[in-house]
Amino acid sequence: MSVDWNQKLVALLHDPPDKALNLIGHEQRAAEELLKIVLGSVPAQARLELAKHADHIASAADRVDFPAGVSVNLRQKSFLCHPLAGRQLDLGNLQSADGSKTQEEAVKALCISGDDDRKRFLRLWRGLTEALEEWEKQLGLSQAQQLGKLWRLLPADTRMPDHPLMQHLSITAAIAGALPKPALLVFSLGPVQGFIATARRTQDLWMGSYILSYLAWQGIKVIASEFGPDAVVYPSLRGQPLTDLWLYNEERVWAKKPEEPELRIATFPNKFVALLPADQAEQGAREVERAVREAWQRLADKVRDKRAQDMGVGSDPVWTTLWQQQIPRILELYWCIYPWAGMDSEEPTGSPEQVLAQYSTLCRPPDDWSFKRIYAIYAKSAAEGGGQYDPNVGTNVGTTYSLLYDLADRGFNARKGLRGFEPVEERGAKCTLCGQRQALRTETKDEPRFWTDLAAALQQKGRYEVKPEGAERLCAVCAVKRFVQREVFDSELGLKGGFPSTSTVAVAAFCERLLKQLAEPNTDDLWDAFQAFVRALQQARDRVGKVIPETRMDVPLLTELTKRLSEPRWSTARAFLDYDGDWLVEETYSAEKLKRDYALDFDEGTLAGLRAALGRLLHVMGERPARYFAALTMDGDFAGRWLSGTHPGLTTFGQVLHPDVQQDLAQRAEWSELLTGRRASNGTLVPTRRLMTPAVHAAISEGLANFALKLVRWVVEERYPGRLVYAGGDDVLALLPMEYALRVARELRALFSGEAMIKPNGDLEVQFGKSDASGYLWFQGEPLLTMGPTATASIGIAIAHHLSPLDATLNAMREAEKAAKNLYGRNALCVHLLKRSGEQVRVGAKWFYPDEYLKETESYDLDWQKQWGKQVRDTIALLEDVRRRLRTDWLSMKFAHAVFEEVTTLSGAALTAQARQSEIYRLAKRQKGERCPDPEAQAKELAAKLTPFAEALEQHRRKWEADWKKHHQREPDAADEAEAPQPGMVELAKWLLLMRFIVSGGGRE
Repeated sequence: MSVDWNQKLVALLHDPPDKALNLIGHEQRAAEELLKIVLGSVPAQARLELAKHADHIASAADRVDFPAGVSVNLRQKSFLCHPLAGRQLDLGNLQSADGSKTQEEAVKALCISGDDDRKRFLRLWRGLTEALEEWEKQLGLSQAQQLGKLWRLLPADTRMPDHPLMQHLSITAAIAGALPKPALLVFSLGPVQGFIATARRTQDLWMGSYILSYLAWQGIKVIASEFGPDAVVYPSLRGQPLTDLWLYNEERVWAKKPEEPELRIATFPNKFVALLPADQAEQGAREVERAVREAWQRLADKVRDKRAQDMGVGSDPVWTTLWQQQIPRILELYWCIYPWAGMDSEEPTGSPEQVLAQYSTLCRPPDDWSFKRIYAIYAKSAAEGGGQYDPNVGTNVGTTYSLLYDLADRGFNARKGLRGFEPVEERGAKCTLCGQRQALRTETKDEPRFWTDLAAALQQKGRYEVKPEGAERLCAVCAVKRFVQREVFDSELGLKGGFPSTSTVAVAAFCERLLKQLAEPNTDDLWDAFQAFVRALQQARDRVGKVIPETRMDVPLLTELTKRLSEPRWSTARAFLDYDGDWLVEETYSAEKLKRDYALDFDEGTLAGLRAALGRLLHVMGERPARYFAALTMDGDFAGRWLSGTHPGLTTFGQVLHPDVQQDLAQRAEWSELLTGRRASNGTLVPTRRLMTPAVHAAISEGLANFALKLVRWVVEERYPGRLVYAGGDDVLALLPMEYALRVARELRALFSGEAMIKPNGDLEVQFGKSDASGYLWFQGEPLLTMGPTATASIGIAIAHHLSPLDATLNAMREAEKAAKNLYGRNALCVHLLKRSGEQVRVGAKWFYPDEYLKETESYDLDWQKQWGKQVRDTIALLEDVRRRLRTDWLSMKFAHAVFEEVTTLSGAALTAQARQSEIYRLAKRQKGERCPDPEAQAKELAAKLTPFAEALEQHRRKWEADWKKHHQREPDAADEAEAPQPGMVELAKWLLLMRFIVSGGGRE
């Protein structure tokens, strides 16, 4: 495949990084100063012209075609507009900022002698913003002169400051590389849920997610390597750990090797979009497909060869046939190429009229199509109030980017809908993990015998990845998931250790408190008990000569907490983390369990000593570890609509403009409707949504990447003792201690939309519904774009016993996430509690409830409401407040049951809201805790907060009933009711019972 890297360099630096601050003569400065440094001379005029054509297409795609004379001085009013939500971010005073010398030195530093044009492009694409920040310091600029992290945010157009120049430069380079006829490639790989969901161990869950992310990168890497990383429109590659590892190891253009905690998280989605030359797009797509299949085959071959070596299988025909049949057919790869219409025009920037004609023929948009109205204004001549550039119709296809992308996505969805089908016959005993494919065996050993012998062979090496006695029998696909980390990713990517067990996750909060207390003074009693417990474990292991590194507590926060300890506590604590969380649970110390799970033969005397050591430790700590853990999944609401530009939360046309420009255009009759919207036939104002652009795609990609790569891991693994399985954009999967699950869910949801403030000390303040939330977060000194306050997400949580089957827990988690979307109206949380007794409880709510959820309810006692308010501004904060009162014994643990026993009465239709409030007040006062300082005030506050919450929850029930009767024309029966939201007071009581369950650690279950 042929790429003109010299041309891409010219396009990448056709504007200088400081353009927004020094607009006059910026093109000349870029050519005569920066490009001269990069290329050794000023580029030929033909290259400058082609870059200019690409720039015009990118600009038309991203920006409004403003009328002549509209301008903004960013130094005077330095604003950014959030590209999705339209909120403003004030950049402060940029009057003294000076980047002219900085950018020259930064570009010089990135032009390494001996680099060819391709390497130079990769180095500049990845490292320019970091080099700019570094050279500001090197040059000794004052704070007022420095831009720092703002280099990456400076807008491409000060009149429409919704997308950074760095994004514009990247998309311009991609277009330049794709001319004269660009094409969009949409590619996806799967299966996703089926591949990830088949997991009996947390290690399988982790590796299922990681393999898919790794394979997606192997395909994306083909595009990045052959056409440039700029050619990948979605997802964002800049800063991706695997991308940086490629630039560090293979290309040697990036000096910072990603650290292991960054690399161990699956972050690539299973779908990507790229911009390629149409005449090379098919070859590129087939190369991507080949790379993905070969990468999967390579992983499988390495695992197969290791296990064959363990068992002396060699070329056994049955063994070989099973691998050859099962491995290739698991992948589902779909792709579609859409060559841009309108690029066969005589105009170098194409004909939007041809795109309009094709889109209208294929998609038949409505008569009042908003795109056509916007385009009609652009197409007017300047004298008629139209756009400044190319006033005649049919001269810049970039204007129709939203249509081009929509056509590509429709074509992809049509192809994916035609799923291939291949008849499959799997004989013999099935895999105990997936239950679909035949378990591996040989000609002389059936499935149980083969896996019994393999487990024994691994145990001789101190490895316990397979349960003994044939209890686990895996197919080729599931065997890859089970063994690939040790056999491939450990050596190639440095993924050390493993994934903590559900037992470890369940007890992690207890371990966190234990390690924190050991770091405090005057804890000699705890230290003695802790040291004795660890010593007892070590002595017991030494007696049988067993070491099980796969079962250690691989929880990042716990490892970090050990660093606060001094010797000898540090070394003892690190030794403690080499043991699974099972060892903190009394039920573990049975000879039968230890033999079954760890192949350990402990005599009764050793077991008695271990029980005594654990009992002493728990007595000194004053608590027992929880037996329950939580599995959390998050999914953005209407994520596909964001990418297609049809999301109702997408900002309006006018909100992405600089305030001065809004005022200017408001005075122009031709443009006022675009700013304010139009009146529908019923008189309502219909806002004009902004068009989908490459910048919007880049913003979505960047916002999701910031969330997944920086914020999710910070919350799950640094703020709390959890482990992240997957974080690919808006999709998150994590395992957490039960007591932290709701807090983590709340923080993830707030960070997703930027409705939070991260304080200098690292504390996080959630700010749901705050009107001045800009959608940008300052995180560790860096401004991060998020999806913005108009984006929402739903979360499902399953809470289960640490010995519960993992696959059942994951199924409950996914059902909870579906319920959050379908039963609680999205932007919601749903929790599914699976008690070991067999009882199941499901409860849900929205993250917050604005006034409209309560506008039809009766008035409450105003004296109480005056202090605590009527809205439910933060559901989880309210529930956490209840949990705090239960934990500190301000409120009796009987309160939840007392409310639950009264739900029939409290749910009565004849009961007023004020009467409900009075009854909750009575119950709260009666069930005060022993340590409550003021029962009267507490009872009033709880009643004033919980009653509106119950009324808000009632709205879910009412909506479900209305929808049910509308669609089914009958009353729901008992089976229907079981799947429905319960009446508001019932839901409230269930939430209170859940808080009680969490505080008690699951009780004795």
